[in-house]
Amino acid sequence: MMVPFSAVVMWTFGEKIGNGWKKILWQSGKIAFIFSVSIEMLQLLLRLGTFQLSDIFYNTVGGMIGGLMYCAVMKVRKRL
Repeated sequence: MMVPFSAVVMWTFGEKIGNGWKKILWQSGKIAFIFSVSIEMLQLLLRLGTFQLSDIFYNTVGGMIGGLMYCAVMKVRKRL
């Protein structure tokens, strides 16, 4: 879920974030982490599903992968 989410967020706000892959990786991980914690807290408070720390970790990693995919696509796009 977080791979396409973070790729779309990076595509939308890419100009504000910058071009370096480290910046993109950091920002996509941060956005995915905040969004994932929000989802897990809502699950805990509304008693819908279960709160799991592993979900936060895997969603954050997925968000970082999405950011790296965005970075790779933009580099290939510049070469064409």
